[in-house]
Amino acid sequence: MYVAAKDPVTGQGEPFDIALAEWIQSDRELHVTAGLTLTVFTLGEPLTLLDIRTWGQTVGAGTHLSTAPHHEVQPWARAIRDAYRELNGVLYVPATGGRGVAVALNGSAARSLANATVLLSRALSDPAMHDHVEAAAHRLQLTLTW
Repeated sequence: MYVAAKDPVTGQGEPFDIALAEWIQSDRELHVTAGLTLTVFTLGEPLTLLDIRTWGQTVGAGTHLSTAPHHEVQPWARAIRDAYRELNGVLYVPATGGRGVAVALNGSAARSLANATVLLSRALSDPAMHDHVEAAAHRLQLTLTW
């Protein structure tokens, strides 16, 4: 699960753009299907996250943890989870879109998510979402198919 937000320090980034870009990765095509859903929520309790924007530099990973494709950094994510059991996930700057931040959560975040308050949950294929999806696809220079 990926969570996107404006950067807490700079206030920059469009969470919807970040989430779409992270899901798509390098494909550059957004195929909107009935299964794609945007969900906005507030957490039921705080999460403990490792900010790899600085931690990656400390351990010699540089920007690789934020810029590499997901399949290349998943072993790092598993190693981090095993070494830091108290963590619910990692906070990083996604290389795929925007200036905001993204969070990759692990299974230990389930309790906070179970107690979350859902503010909005809507399929991207819902006609009410079309303008938002089209605008994000344009900003991200994605090929959009419905």
